[in-house]
Amino acid sequence: MSNSIIATATPNGVTLSFPSNGTTPPPTVTLLIDRTTTFEGCAARMEGNRVLVHVTRDLSLSIDPGTEVEVSAAGLEGEVEWPELPKFSTGPDLIGATLGQTTHRPPPLKHSPVEALPTALPPKETQVASPPEPPVLPPTPIQPPVAQTRPAAPIPADQPPSRNNTKPNVLVIIGVIVGGLLFMILILALLWHFVLKKQNLGHLLPSLPGIHVPSVNHPAQEAHGPVPVAPINNTPAVASGVGGLETLAVPEVVLQASSPAAISAEGTRRLNNGKPDDGLRLLEAASDRGDTSAMENLAHMYDPATFKDGGPVPKADEEEAARYYRKAADAGDTQISQDRAKLQASLKQRADNGDTDAALTLESYFK
Repeated sequence: MSNSIIATATPNGVTLSFPSNGTTPPPTVTLLIDRTTTFEGCAARMEGNRVLVHVTRDLSLSIDPGTEVEVSAAGLEGEVEWPELPKFSTGPDLIGATLGQTTHRPPPLKHSPVEALPTALPPKETQVASPPEPPVLPPTPIQPPVAQTRPAAPIPADQPPSRNNTKPNVLVIIGVIVGGLLFMILILALLWHFVLKKQNLGHLLPSLPGIHVPSVNHPAQEAHGPVPVAPINNTPAVASGVGGLETLAVPEVVLQASSPAAISAEGTRRLNNGKPDDGLRLLEAASDRGDTSAMENLAHMYDPATFKDGGPVPKADEEEAARYYRKAADAGDTQISQDRAKLQASLKQRADNGDTDAALTLESYFK
């Protein structure tokens, strides 16, 4: 068993244990699944004569449990059955496997030979002669009816063939073309009246924060000279639904917001107005687009030191908090330095006491 790959399921992901080839792996490695899918940034470390590679929960859920997959990382490869991840637990003990437990297939059933049982033959029945069946006569073939056709009327030699049968096809084609043109004109007229005319083509031009795009439909503005340009304002948008974002669905807010800061502000506004799910999705979208304020808010939601019950996040998660703190720090946010340092100290204390999950989180997000 020491030469095989062991897959261990934990609430935070899957830990793969490879037999060591004598080389110490780097802190993070790229895991190759079935030679087609790559998981980058997986934490790796040595433990005895084994190499442990940790796959986060988000990446682990992308593989169906029970699937035989081929895995390779840092020059190590082999096949393993992908385990099923346990659910999160609110108590001190987590549900599911911990590091060190291995996933095994159930042993095959041993089939025992079945002893042949003596079977009693049924008593012979006295066969009674049945009367002979009457001979079957072949069916009489039915002749199909013969269709009677009338001879075509001869065409006089001095009369040319009629072309009236080609006129309906030409008229139909002309009608389809004319109808299509009229339909396109109607669509363009409706588009101009309800969309372009009302929005003055402003939404088609690139929008910059603090810059007013002049209307192209008002000759009075052209007569009074160029429209003055407002000074650029780099202050993030406030959470008051500016620009009509409060009435839009989450995907529409992401598409129509002028900046990632506007998405983050609208997400904070919805969190404070009883829409936690929408607010969380908008903060995640703003974080993916580089807004450090959204990264800081998400880190505080998951951090056990600042976690609040009844919020959009069901429970505290140190790994998620460390991930968002790391993103904010990489983006240049210095306001989270103190909170990040407290989380690092807590994880280090637990890692020193033998907590492998805390050790993997430290290696992944605090190096």
